[in-house]
Amino acid sequence: MIGKKIYEALSSLSDVEVEDIAFYFGAPVSPGMEKGRMSDILCSFISDQPQLWMPRMLCTDLNLLKPLSAAGPGKPVDFEYNEQTSVLEIIHLLESRPCEDGSRRIRMGRDLYSIVAPRIDSVIEQARAGGKYELEQVMMGYLHLYGMIPVDEFFSDVMYDYFIYRGGGNLEEYLMTLYDSPVVSLCREDDAVTAQVYLCSPLVNDPLNVIMAREKYSQVKGYRRFTVKDALEAGSGYPFNVYGMKGKYGTRLVKMLRSLGYSGKGLETELHEIWINSQGEGSDGSMEDLYYSVTQKMDEIGSFEEYRDCMQVISDYANHAPKWFLKGYSAAQKNLLWIDLSSDMEKDEWGDAPDPDPEATAFARESFRLPRGGVQKFVLPGKLYVPHIGLDDPCPCGSGLKYRNCHGRHPN
Repeated sequence: MIGKKIYEALSSLSDVEVEDIAFYFGAPVSPGMEKGRMSDILCSFISDQPQLWMPRMLCTDLNLLKPLSAAGPGKPVDFEYNEQTSVLEIIHLLESRPCEDGSRRIRMGRDLYSIVAPRIDSVIEQARAGGKYELEQVMMGYLHLYGMIPVDEFFSDVMYDYFIYRGGGNLEEYLMTLYDSPVVSLCREDDAVTAQVYLCSPLVNDPLNVIMAREKYSQVKGYRRFTVKDALEAGSGYPFNVYGMKGKYGTRLVKMLRSLGYSGKGLETELHEIWINSQGEGSDGSMEDLYYSVTQKMDEIGSFEEYRDCMQVISDYANHAPKWFLKGYSAAQKNLLWIDLSSDMEKDEWGDAPDPDPEATAFARESFRLPRGGVQKFVLPGKLYVPHIGLDDPCPCGSGLKYRNCHGRHPN
């Protein structure tokens, strides 16, 4: 049964993709081997050698297998949304369905359960004791901070800091551990134009856009240097990774969101989304998403001044957060991609101005500018009226979906 599922999943993939998946699992295939032969080897390897492939899985994958094993074969478990799909889902070893709230409902079949369940506890224990969890947290944390970085620079400079942090040792053995990490297999991105090989954060949904944006901001030469402590912070909180919450601007951001009623997972989600949406260049979509946590609370904000203060807190955080387009530097450090709220030009829309739609909640969409340095300016329209829409009403965009499943769904 496992073999059949794998064959079905691999049938639509190219020879190179099948080869990559086989190498990821550690199956004994050779470069250039015929696709059918590689599929045969991979199926047998997964069925017969779990003690070899399970320890190679990302720690996040091990954290999927643990509750699924505890639930039992065929029993569904709901997981929080995640930008990175497990390889076990890609090759259909785990059955995964998206839910309306953005989570995933995953099941483990009986065949895989019989292989994984007896071993998952010992594999996780060994991974924690051997430092695998911390290593992957650091690697992912650095990638989240940079967005993407050339693989050679990542190994020779960035991860060398972690080597020293852990007390040194055999450098060659350490580098081999890095090269063999599933993070490298899953996060590699090749630039076909320059032949540059990058490692890319799973949070980056368009690596080419990052490369092109960096060409526009070519005055940013090198990559910002982060500490191991920074990387550990940015790599924690999975899947709601976030950075800078202990600093001045992050502390203010947390306090402001709490004042608007966010707490628990809702607060973690909003912080994560604000961090990711801080990476934009100022387009309509990225700015709307950046301030979404405030604009969706308009009915609960008492005055225009309070509204402006909330927006300013987000702007301040975004201006001091590491930006992928700036190789980890912030807008404040490089005086680029600076977000500047306009004056109170929209105050009329908050107060006594007539409402063209009695059902509408009027709010001001702020205009933004990227001042100084000759950077291109991105300006939003002056105002936008958004009607009140029930979560189960049809989305006004005309998609035919319920509002909760379309533009009313928390943006990512």
